[in-house]
Amino acid sequence: MRTKINISSSTTDGPAIPGYLYTPPDGTTVQGCVLCLPGSGGGVGPGIAVHPQLFADVDKRGCHGGLYMRLGQELSTGHTVDWQSRRKPNPSTTNTKPRFQPPNPATGKPKPKRGGTAVLQIDWTIIPRKRLRRMDMMSSAVGDAEAAANYLLATFPGVPLVVCGFSFGGPVMWAMTKKLSDCATVVGVASIAGSARGGTQYEESEFGATADNVAAFRRRGAILFLHGTHDKNVALQVAEHLYDRAASVGGSDDNTLLMVRVRGAKHMFESFYRDAAYKELKAWVVAALKRGRGTVACVAKGGVCLESKGEAKEVAVRAMPKKGVIVVGGMNRKKKSVVEGKGGRGGRGRGGNETWRVKPSKKRMKKIGLLGSDHPLAGLVGYSE
Repeated sequence: MRTKINISSSTTDGPAIPGYLYTPPDGTTVQGCVLCLPGSGGGVGPGIAVHPQLFADVDKRGCHGGLYMRLGQELSTGHTVDWQSRRKPNPSTTNTKPRFQPPNPATGKPKPKRGGTAVLQIDWTIIPRKRLRRMDMMSSAVGDAEAAANYLLATFPGVPLVVCGFSFGGPVMWAMTKKLSDCATVVGVASIAGSARGGTQYEESEFGATADNVAAFRRRGAILFLHGTHDKNVALQVAEHLYDRAASVGGSDDNTLLMVRVRGAKHMFESFYRDAAYKELKAWVVAALKRGRGTVACVAKGGVCLESKGEAKEVAVRAMPKKGVIVVGGMNRKKKSVVEGKGGRGGRGRGGNETWRVKPSKKRMKKIGLLGSDHPLAGLVGYSE
């Protein structure tokens, strides 16, 4: 069930934060939460063909294909839907009678329904758009995200929380996880075509949406980077740089870090690329929540968490099904071919034929004041200081 809500701002005089809350049916326990953050244009997030779309127009045809809406519907209800929000029939149960659920022998009452997931999708109170590099825009967005996360943690206490940030929502997500209390049950974060911030301005601020925050969260939970190879808004090298920074913290046998490259996809993952992107995103979120339930139970029972101390724990924590760097999806015939692992800047080889990679621009560096910067991402779209 989807409900439109308004969340109180983290500041007393701030405007309410608009959101859509997807909750399981009545009688179903909530066993996990997901928070979805949009890009700099606000609205409904990735997956749509024409963007941005207004947050209030979520039911209109232009919003069909949104990754966040489908994730909310499927995780909250347990049903599979298509991109038009129509429920898909389950071949294994078609033309068959529903199975009889015997009552619980101890109580004589019907067994409770399987636990579901609550998904909260929000919009920004102030839409950054072309002002997204300003510190006040970051401050406002981080405040919105923090208030939304605290709302979920208060409404559904003791359950794991996964945060997804798209584009500008990526650095907002990293900064928000830094500001949340250490006892917050944030067990995973997914950067979907997420941009990055760096430099003295952000490193010294309380928001600090830098690569160091990515590495810091590695010790707390699972991380996913989902990025299209042909993204012209946020260069693929941005995700690769953050992935490498996070990988430098954990060991090679740690399976909490995953990067998914969607071959041929652009920034919004529109068209048929959304299918491959959504499949990986949903599978990872479900796995992160299952893994997180073991971690939260461990804390509740006074055990020692594997992420914090590296010692034995009382409650088994599930392993994530995938790790490392994987490539999914197919190429549009009109696009140039992809040879993985060759060419381009950002630690993935040089001199190959990955000519589709976004190149650093001196014009951009001059425009945003990065001339002379020695940062590996300087001049690339999606990175600013």
